[in-house]
Amino acid sequence: MATMHALVSTLSLFAAFDIVTDSRDELAEMLRAWTAAAERLMAGLPAGLIGPVGGRPELPPDDTGEALDLDTANLTITIGFGPGMFRDDNGNDRFGLAERQPKVLRPLPRFPLDTLIEGTSGGDICIQACADDPQIAVHAIRNLTRIGFGSVGMRWSQHGFGRSSSTTRHQTTPRNLMGFKDGTANIRAEDTEELDTHVWVAADDDPADWLSDGSYLITRRAAITVETWDRQTLRDQEAFIGRTKGEGAPLTGDREFDDPDFTEKTVDGPTIPEDAHIRIVHPDNHGGVQMLRRGYNIADGTNEIGRMDGVDVAILGRPPRRPRPGVDLRGHVRAGRGRRRGDVTAPTDTSGGRARRRSSAPIPQPSGCVQPSRRPRRTSRRGRGSGTGRPPRPAQPRCRRG
Repeated sequence: MATMHALVSTLSLFAAFDIVTDSRDELAEMLRAWTAAAERLMAGLPAGLIGPVGGRPELPPDDTGEALDLDTANLTITIGFGPGMFRDDNGNDRFGLAERQPKVLRPLPRFPLDTLIEGTSGGDICIQACADDPQIAVHAIRNLTRIGFGSVGMRWSQHGFGRSSSTTRHQTTPRNLMGFKDGTANIRAEDTEELDTHVWVAADDDPADWLSDGSYLITRRAAITVETWDRQTLRDQEAFIGRTKGEGAPLTGDREFDDPDFTEKTVDGPTIPEDAHIRIVHPDNHGGVQMLRRGYNIADGTNEIGRMDGVDVAILGRPPRRPRPGVDLRGHVRAGRGRRRGDVTAPTDTSGGRARRRSSAPIPQPSGCVQPSRRPRRTSRRGRGSGTGRPPRPAQPRCRRG
């Protein structure tokens, strides 16, 4: 029976790396060193056997030392492999691993409204370190980067803070930077049957059986134009999302976990607008396909025109047997496995063999990028909103992936 690691850390540091070595043996040795270091770090030990201060003074320490005197802060480390681990940009076998590449492991296609940034996209290997102390997460990524020097180079990284979805039933659903509860319909750690169906890769899913009982990962950065969003009326904000801002209930219900009724209509049209976020992404409108998600808010200062950034998104899921438009998980860009060591999650076992499904990685969730409105909104059936007549069509927030 599958289980999911239930710790939910409040901070995330995600890093993507390019492989810079041509030696398979060197790459394998680095991955073995990463595995050993990650297990030590999650156990509250230095990254290396000597530590930050125990070695000879004329040699560099094998741990950078900024985690001295700190606890593990629920640190988890997850490592995943991208398509570049198996083939180069021309499709050539890179390290003799081409036959072991899962068939569905390929770069994501471009999506509508994407504004892709080359420098913060892609990568051959990814690491996600999550903790309740940012110094612990930075320490983990810093030391793994140091160990990988000469074999990999960091391509990009992203800090995240504050959960923007819930992943266990005892958690209160958190809010994203738009002020709405996020992740109401997310799979929970206790939903073992749903995890088996929608997250864990089955042995007969793909000839690459090393990924059996593992999963696929997507990570995306959604830039929310919060300054535009903040000028929308409450009525329009709720219509964009399809839920009330306070309770988080669907516009056809009264409580957060009420099932949305997508057939309910008023004289103005569907109670939940056709382009509302909840309607677009809800499993009921995609043949029941679900994803296990956990997200973090990001605020990396401001961009070139003085606007804030948005939300960091990562998703784990099993590619559906019958892909459906808008939820085709075959585009996942990372594959990874987790192993449990007490109450922490260790990275992929690089020595070969099949993964055993004993825990999973921390799971982020999409923040609900705002969908463009196609018409002016009406007051919900609860009578929220003020003024007379219909409001003018608001300026549209946009999302981009970085």
